[in-house]
Amino acid sequence: QGLFASERSIIEMLGTYNPMTDPAELRVDEERALHWLRNGATPSDTARAVLKKTGVWDKFTAEKA
Repeated sequence: QGLFASERSIIEMLGTYNPMTDPAELRVDEERALHWLRNGATPSDTARAVLKKTGVWDKFTAEKA
């Protein structure tokens, strides 16, 4: 899981996904993800779904409310 620039190069790795575990392991660096979101990053639909699943998106949207 990374944050991508318009040319699709990784800017910073924000987490990992391991589908080989049961259940699948999904880790997101919440502090860094919130940093990018607070500074105007727009996640893709897939990245937003991951952020929602880990609770980061809810924290971000609660800050804006």
